[in-house]
Amino acid sequence: MKWKAMVFILVATLVQVLSVFADEVQSISCTYNVSDTNVSVNGRIINAQGTNQVTLFVGNNTGDEEWNANEIIYVDQTASDEDGNFAFNFRFPDNLPSGNYMYRVGSNSYAQVYTGTIVYEGRKENVMFVDANLNISINGYVPSVSGTVVCPSDVNMVFSVFNSTDNTVIANETITYAEGEVSLAYTLPSLLSPKSYTAEISFINETGEIGNISINIDSSILTVNVTGSVMVSNYVSLDVRMKSVNTGLVDKSTTITEDRSVSVTIPNIIGSTLYNVSLKGYEYRNVFSATAPSAAAEYIISGNANDEVKIAASASNIASFSDREFVLEYNSNQIIPVSLFGLYKENTVGTGQMGYVNISEYSDGRIVFTIDRTIEPGEEWSGILNVFKFKYKDDYSGQSTIALSDNIQ
Repeated sequence: MKWKAMVFILVATLVQVLSVFADEVQSISCTYNVSDTNVSVNGRIINAQGTNQVTLFVGNNTGDEEWNANEIIYVDQTASDEDGNFAFNFRFPDNLPSGNYMYRVGSNSYAQVYTGTIVYEGRKENVMFVDANLNISINGYVPSVSGTVVCPSDVNMVFSVFNSTDNTVIANETITYAEGEVSLAYTLPSLLSPKSYTAEISFINETGEIGNISINIDSSILTVNVTGSVMVSNYVSLDVRMKSVNTGLVDKSTTITEDRSVSVTIPNIIGSTLYNVSLKGYEYRNVFSATAPSAAAEYIISGNANDEVKIAASASNIASFSDREFVLEYNSNQIIPVSLFGLYKENTVGTGQMGYVNISEYSDGRIVFTIDRTIEPGEEWSGILNVFKFKYKDDYSGQSTIALSDNIQ
């Protein structure tokens, strides 16, 4: 029965070996963090055997599970430490819209490529949507309103004043963001006769009302009572200042960031006075870069003889690739191309097309290429056009400059 015992020992040993191997299977774990446009990707190669080269790709194909080498908006490589830990820190383009962006992390270990999704809310900043400077003048107890209003972004302002005592409309005007600076001028009935008014200012964008100031004004011989409410949406703020110009009665400033009520009593004993009211409204929201479409850039690299370096040629705010060519120029006495399609594994130098990239001209110190892709009307594209791999010549070390320009034919 010795052979049975030997088989049992062999099977037990094999199970033990397989168990140890299973415990040492390598894999990659990752987490990410986004703050404004700054992104960090941290991870670890589990069961790493010493240091490894780790590569990160971030894709421009939101919500698409298929990976396309020509949709890279960021690519980088780093080395892990002895325990397999690694980290990447980079910035999204300023005009990158909000969305879900696929990223992949691979290495030269035995671990499978990690695939994840970065949820990006987009870059935000305070965007001014109204800038109003109004003068409220009382001359012989007759009030008038004059001044200017500008709506510099995609928000319209509706200004209305209703005399509820006489049932008459004094003002009802819409100022759009396309009009530029608009002048206002209205005269109200005399304060010597008790009157009641309803005044309202609304701010409306394509999704609805984002702010509203609604007040009721009751005048009597002795006082003017102002009551009402202010409504603001999330991420909306209103800076308001009211100052009496020729008296020291009123000088108040406030910033409104949430709904509130209004209640003010103003003495109605001055026959002539002047108030200045300043109103600025801001919305904290996603924005895009205001810069013109461009692929012009200079890439300054540093290295030693025979070093290889990759250059990611990028562009921003491109509305169309039709009739547009890109030119990459370099000092051929310092560096030489190793691959004109650096996103692919094989090194290729010469004219031709791979994916969206078409190298139409290649000569000493100059590369001309086009992008064969379509951008939908009303959309803009930003990201990496192509990755080029260069090598330092064996007789040169130091800095070298690579210039990218685009020409519309």
